[in-house]
Amino acid sequence: MRADRPLALLLRLQSGGKVTERALAVELDVSVRTVCRELVAVARAAVRTFLQAFGG
Repeated sequence: MRADRPLALLLRLQSGGKVTERALAVELDVSVRTVCRELVAVARAAVRTFLQAFGG
């Protein structure tokens, strides 16, 4: 995992508003799977995040 992606992910999430995994993947130029993996890594690092699962 590159160190800049989790930071970019956190900064994007802190900017507010809802965002989908797909939108994050497009913004970060990675796969949806990579976004999911990095969200889990950020959560395991004890960074407080709010994730909401939904279909679509």
